[in-house]
Amino acid sequence: MKNIAILYDIENLVGGYNLKYLSEISLKNILKKLKEKNIGDIAIQKAYADWSNSQLSSFKWEIADLGIEPIQMYGFSKGSMKNASDIQLVIDAMEILHTKSFIDTFVIVSGDGGFSSLVKKISEYGKKVIGCAYKNTANTIFTKVCDEFIYIDDTLNKEQLEKLQGIKLEENKKMQILQNPILKEVLPKFERLDNYTLNDMEQSIKRLLEELKENTISKDVLKTKGLNISVLKAAFNYLFTEFNHSKFAFTKLQDFLRFMLKDSGLKLILKEPSEYRVVFEDVNLSGFKDVPFMQETPSIHSKENYINVLKKGSPVIIPPLNKENFIKMVAYFLENREEFLDIPFSEIVEELKVLGIDETEIIKNLYILISGNSLRGDNPMLPLKEQNYYFSPITKEELYDNLFDVMKEKIISFIDGTIDNDEFKKVIVNFKDI
Repeated sequence: MKNIAILYDIENLVGGYNLKYLSEISLKNILKKLKEKNIGDIAIQKAYADWSNSQLSSFKWEIADLGIEPIQMYGFSKGSMKNASDIQLVIDAMEILHTKSFIDTFVIVSGDGGFSSLVKKISEYGKKVIGCAYKNTANTIFTKVCDEFIYIDDTLNKEQLEKLQGIKLEENKKMQILQNPILKEVLPKFERLDNYTLNDMEQSIKRLLEELKENTISKDVLKTKGLNISVLKAAFNYLFTEFNHSKFAFTKLQDFLRFMLKDSGLKLILKEPSEYRVVFEDVNLSGFKDVPFMQETPSIHSKENYINVLKKGSPVIIPPLNKENFIKMVAYFLENREEFLDIPFSEIVEELKVLGIDETEIIKNLYILISGNSLRGDNPMLPLKEQNYYFSPITKEELYDNLFDVMKEKIISFIDGTIDNDEFKKVIVNFKDI
């Protein structure tokens, strides 16, 4: 008996993979991947997109060949197409759930974290949900709430993916070295480290500092005017793959240097407010003051470091300026959900001013809700303020669960796979009463 419904979120599939590489996307290969997992016999297939878009014409023959029903979507206001597609997919899923009892497995081909709530609701009815998306574009929360998640084979090679994501790290590093005569001479003597501990970094940096103290050009700079810390940061980016001092609980680069420079014969100096340089310990420059060394590494599992981790990378989550105002905004969204179904960012801000909260604070709190998968935009390719939004949680508990899941997952993946629950509670108390 046919018991499978497959719903394709084409807008997410294309948006996450970039229109430039449409020729690399094959619905036939995706369906083949699903069938290899013996998911069952397919009864329903629907694909949601603006099929009048000429850029999607390459899919039309595949859709006809595979028996997929194309669902034509139009946005109801400027920039709202993706929003409309997502809402229609949810409506169809719920209709299938209530009218076609023989469907016992739903497959959602998307990496959009906004479908997490839909998955939870379908699961409440005893149905199985399988997610399917490219690994690089799959939302972590979405992958976890699905009963099973099938990753689509990535057909792009590493070079194409780097271009797709706008990343040219190797070229940037080489350019930084070629433009700086000190780095050009010193760094070729070192091998880059891919996997490393803090101790590995210490040993490599000690060698680097010795080379800088001996090199003719850098030695003169360290004695006379000081070496700008941006030069050292460029060196670290070259020496260590994905260099990030925050992974070792140093919230700032200068704190990392305060620790690394101890017992090196060099020191960090500062001209207020923020000009940092490195010089020999016996050098004193006019207008600069010595910055004390840091003897021990800070704790990785601390409230301060957790907050620092959440501020960096994506998604950025910064504790609200005022917890009570944040809670007030959450309550307003929940009480007026029907008003926030397809609304521009600027209109949301104006609507929330009725609460008597400063506009800057409103915007910062909206960014928290966006990062926490509760306020969802319609086009991830556009800047946040140019998108239309809808508010997805049904309850306050669901909103906070979404937010805290995102926060915890980010901290765990960023540090070392563990988290101190007591320290984490100190962070989340900034968002609500525990």
